[in-house]
Amino acid sequence: MARIHRAPNDITLLAATSRLVKVARKWFDLSSGSVIESWAGFREASLKRFTKKLLYHVAMEKVKAQKWNFGKESFLEYAMDKLALMHNHNLPADSTVYLLLVELAAGR
Repeated sequence: MARIHRAPNDITLLAATSRLVKVARKWFDLSSGSVIESWAGFREASLKRFTKKLLYHVAMEKVKAQKWNFGKESFLEYAMDKLALMHNHNLPADSTVYLLLVELAAGR
């Protein structure tokens, strides 16, 4: 949103930090240096602190466990949910297609 409106970095930092709550607010209040001085510093530090790290094999188990409930969702909805799970793993295209279509091959 800030990029679209070309907001200055200090305004972006102020807007982002004014909406922090609970653990994030405590983390920010205890922070110092570039975390509280610049949008770039805040963004980098907050991503490092709050980004959840997921092991590759755990992520693949979640992808494989995602089943198409054809009575309740369209194939497009199923595919988008599964693609969202695979998004950050840079899989080759053939692996992505295989993981999407394995449900269809199983006789659904």
